Amino acid sequence: MSLTYQVGCTVGAVSPVVRTIAGEAALSVNGVGRDGAEEMIFVPLSMPADQALSTLARGELSVLRLRFAADPARWLMVFAPWVDGFESRWTVTYEQHPLDEELAFRLIEREGVEYVAVTEDALDLPDRANPERFPWDDWQLVVAIIRDPLTDQLISRRGPAFDRWRVPS
Repeated sequence: MSLTYQVGCTVGAVSPVVRTIAGEAALSVNGVGRDGAEEMIFVPLSMPADQALSTLARGELSVLRLRFAADPARWLMVFAPWVDGFESRWTVTYEQHPLDEELAFRLIEREGVEYVAVTEDALDLPDRANPERFPWDDWQLVVAIIRDPLTDQLISRRGPAFDRWRVPS
């Protein structure tokens, strides 16, 4: 079983977030066209990940799925705001096991990242990072770090599911 890392960010943060997660790994690229978001039918794209991310940012795609060539079971996905009806938030999701809190902190340090939530399954998160409306008590939340939009301070909390995923020290 894997954990889901959900990163809410601006369009400018998407490429740095993907690079933080994937590093220099070779990635295969699949995408969903702007008109196909409802059905979520992925088609192979014959372009590198950076070019696909630019195509997504221009609005020509709705979703990208990037698979690690060395381990196709590992993937990350990038969702444009219009897929979920958000005004501006882009979402990058990534599955990984075991828990890596250090990765979560590296991701939140990227300019334009509003929150990083590590969960047992993807949560329905708000469009904007707001400490008052964030689902801190959701039973699937392992850990979350959000950037308070008013103070720019980072708020980090472990959720109810943390003890199930804690790596023994």
